[in-house]
Amino acid sequence: MTRAFPTGVVEAGNALTAVAGSYLRTVTVGNWDACVTCALPVNGYMRCPQCQRHHDSGLPVADRAGFLVYADKPGSQAYRTMFGYKEERLRASFEPIVRGLLTVGLRAHFACAMKLSGSASRGWAVVPSTKGRDVFARLVHALARDVDSEVSVRFTGAAPGRELHPAAWEIPVERPLPEHVVVIDDSWVTGASSQSLAIALHDAGVAHVSILSVARVLSPEWTPNPPFIRTVLPGLAYDWRTCPWTRGECP
Repeated sequence: MTRAFPTGVVEAGNALTAVAGSYLRTVTVGNWDACVTCALPVNGYMRCPQCQRHHDSGLPVADRAGFLVYADKPGSQAYRTMFGYKEERLRASFEPIVRGLLTVGLRAHFACAMKLSGSASRGWAVVPSTKGRDVFARLVHALARDVDSEVSVRFTGAAPGRELHPAAWEIPVERPLPEHVVVIDDSWVTGASSQSLAIALHDAGVAHVSILSVARVLSPEWTPNPPFIRTVLPGLAYDWRTCPWTRGECP
């Protein structure tokens, strides 16, 4: 049975659908192979090569990762939105869409991550910008129902790049950390930044880490992506009710 959502969440989801539903594509399951971690199209494998390397590293990566929409580069409207909202001259056009996605992602589905983790002690953290931008963090903070549950993260100056590098992030432990932290990021390209933060949180004592990324970026350089973008993606309707963690119904 489809879960019932609060009236305000339904209104926000329906408004976003009306404004951007023509080009947003929900990350969901279907009759194609997708990486169990990052939802990247794959050909007969459980994980894409990047996530497989993360899995095989032996490092404590996130327990789960969730995604709201696909953003195929370089020319799709979704991709332009996810990068245009950071630019001052384009912000007025694109920031409302990112805010809407975060609204339904956090207000409708944060509880899903909590249920899947089995923990009642929760917190959240934003992946810091390595370029000093605070646009995304401000959007998340404005939507946070409990600002006191934020877990502070500092960028140490050594960007993760494409590989796992948990030393890129410092977790100042000013008070006991919650059992479960949701790491919030705007886009996942390789997953190295958010997974590195997940490792740093685990190393700091957090028992469960979930990642919520607004967009799963699809690059044409990955061989399975072009046919997926051409034949599957156009048929994926935007449905804000889809759980980013299960890629289907809410748990």
